[in-house]
Amino acid sequence: MALMDQPIQQALTNALTMAAQAAGLMVLVLIVVILIDVPFQLWDNAKSCA
Repeated sequence: MALMDQPIQQALTNALTMAAQAAGLMVLVLIVVILIDVPFQLWDNAKSCA
């Protein structure tokens, strides 16, 4: 996508859309990490306390 060749209004809209998609993808990746890490941390903590 060539933002430089687009009118300013359209370029801003497309840039904000790309930024929102990137932020959403980062949130999804963090959710996956959380879903893996939280049970492991609970298990590791229970193992070390017992």
